[in-house]
Amino acid sequence: MEKLSSKVIVLGDGAVGKTSIVHRYVTDKFQKRYTATIGVDILNKAVKITKEVTDYEVNLNLWDIGGQDSFKLVRGKFYKQAIAALLIFDLTNRKSFDNLEPWIKEAIDNVEQEIPFVLVGNKLDLAENRAVSTEEIQKKAKELKIALVIETSAVTGEGIDQAFNYLANTIIDYFNANKT
Repeated sequence: MEKLSSKVIVLGDGAVGKTSIVHRYVTDKFQKRYTATIGVDILNKAVKITKEVTDYEVNLNLWDIGGQDSFKLVRGKFYKQAIAALLIFDLTNRKSFDNLEPWIKEAIDNVEQEIPFVLVGNKLDLAENRAVSTEEIQKKAKELKIALVIETSAVTGEGIDQAFNYLANTIIDYFNANKT
């Protein structure tokens, strides 16, 4: 089994569900109480994937970066050595969707290389309060050159594993393409 370790940054405005998504993925539990991330929170999860004829264990080092504006000055150092990003917005909060481009710019400005982004619309369980349509999201993803868009619910777990499995597969492809 080939073992890979990778740093994944988790980005987006405050209160969009970044921490809830990461905790749901790592612990398979939903945290009901909201607590703002101060600076960065780091969690790890190993994922086993078979790709073609090779078995991989990808250790995802998930860097949940605080989304509040007050952390903007210190965030840059948390981006270093990242090889992929989850860009999360709240499906019920149009402003968090409108703020996607500054997050991508901040990541690009602070990461040493081009990285893949997965665009995640969270809070699918609150469909009655939805403020952004699937069509708008697809259009924005195409404009931003983001290959994968996933709608999730940290409450129910819907779409969470799909987002992280895509990232793990992308990381395997990255390492295989950069072997010397």
